[in-house]
Amino acid sequence: MEQASEKEISLRQICDFSHRYWKRILLVTIAGGAIGIVAATFLPKQWEASADLQVGQIQFSADGGPTLVEPLAQVVARVQNRAFVDDVVQAMHWETDDGFMGRATLVRRSLSAKPLPATQLVAMTVRGYSRNDAMATLTQVESQLIAAHARTVDSALGQIKSQLAEVNQVLASRQSAVNRMEQKITGGGGSTQSAPDALVIGSIALSKLSSEDLLKLKLSLEQQASPERTFNSKNLTRITSLRQAVFPRRSLFAAAGLVVGLLLGLGLALLKELGRLARGEVTTAK
Repeated sequence: MEQASEKEISLRQICDFSHRYWKRILLVTIAGGAIGIVAATFLPKQWEASADLQVGQIQFSADGGPTLVEPLAQVVARVQNRAFVDDVVQAMHWETDDGFMGRATLVRRSLSAKPLPATQLVAMTVRGYSRNDAMATLTQVESQLIAAHARTVDSALGQIKSQLAEVNQVLASRQSAVNRMEQKITGGGGSTQSAPDALVIGSIALSKLSSEDLLKLKLSLEQQASPERTFNSKNLTRITSLRQAVFPRRSLFAAAGLVVGLLLGLGLALLKELGRLARGEVTTAK
């Protein structure tokens, strides 16, 4: 019975509390939502651009698999590095230290990259105070990455092509030697072969056998240098940006304002109620 009485008292107190302060709580809640909408109206709008970058690869041998120009984790770390971002900002001809609401500061806060599982792709996003700013910034980010990776790819291709040139030179030299020896035999006349001719024929056979190994090496090097096996990083998808700003969103700001207003209204009402109860207790004590 006592527990039921206590529950009834608690429910009655809650009803009395709600009846006494519901207008105040409602007004504060509405005010919070209105403040959220006003804040969303006057805060600078931000647009977001996104794109997927395919990291290039190098085929160091015909038998093994390709090697990425730069591991995906290092690409992500490079993009988020302060020095890299400063290079991007300078290439955009912006001030690197332009305050809390500056364009460079927004790029530092918003530029992000993450590897896509089981692919050679890195997904990148960045924000700007205009749609054009966001897209131009991401274009510059990709250009910086592609230029850095191009140096690695060009160096590897240079080594492969240098080896290929050496192989071609040796093959040409051996072919010339074989041609001279064959001319020597055919130009000698007669139907019988002398001992020197037999030696020449043996040398020709050995030279051709050795050339076959060189031809295999040439084919391997050509495969390594082919655009399908070795290529630089590239933009796999076109840079996109929604026409609508991603920040601030009125609906989210209004919802947050309503929640904060409700909590504030409840807090103020509770303080008011505690003060009223305290005054009642003092009166009763007197």
